[in-house]
Amino acid sequence: MVDNTENFEELSFEEMLNQYAPKQVQRGEIVEAEIISKERDYSYLDIKGATEGIVRTEEITEFEVGDMIRVTITEDSDDEGHIKVSRRAVVQEEAIVKLEAALENKEIVNGTIVRKVNGGYIVEVMAHSAFMPNSLSQIRKDSTENVIGLEVEVIIKDIKTERNRKKILVSRRDVVVMAEAEAFAKLSENQIVEVEVRNVLKFGLSVRVEKVLGFIHISEISWG
Repeated sequence: MVDNTENFEELSFEEMLNQYAPKQVQRGEIVEAEIISKERDYSYLDIKGATEGIVRTEEITEFEVGDMIRVTITEDSDDEGHIKVSRRAVVQEEAIVKLEAALENKEIVNGTIVRKVNGGYIVEVMAHSAFMPNSLSQIRKDSTENVIGLEVEVIIKDIKTERNRKKILVSRRDVVVMAEAEAFAKLSENQIVEVEVRNVLKFGLSVRVEKVLGFIHISEISWG
């Protein structure tokens, strides 16, 4: 009779190692982790089934100790056995899903103008940098207004992937056009409305009705 005791013990030992040994994670992998401590520069995470992770505190300011978050593995273990992770990559990935939905449904999203560039502006939208051309910015070329830091509503016009980077095109002009169309749809012929005079012209008045621009010919104006 063959004694399988030794083989059984080896198998049991191997099973225990597999059960309790830290799970191997790969660079670029997205994992669930629990925040176990937050310090000024770095915070520490419990990557379930693996080991401790370390992330820059500035990336998780909106979370507290005990919260579960999704992070991306960015580097292998350091000298202390901590795996370096990032929250930013996950945020950008989640944001792209929302931006693509906004593109498909022509939804208005909020953004912030962060700098002026050749031909337009860079707008930060959901953790991504988007380009807003001058022609779609609703900002006059001769304007002296400081628009850096200005919060704006925009429409996503296009999203492309080039060299593994997302290129996003946005428009502020489309938001204005949509608002004007909505306001115009509420007007009817012979309806009496109050208007704002924008400019006195040679042949009449340039006026605004809600968000719609209009013109009153001089023959329709009584100065008495």
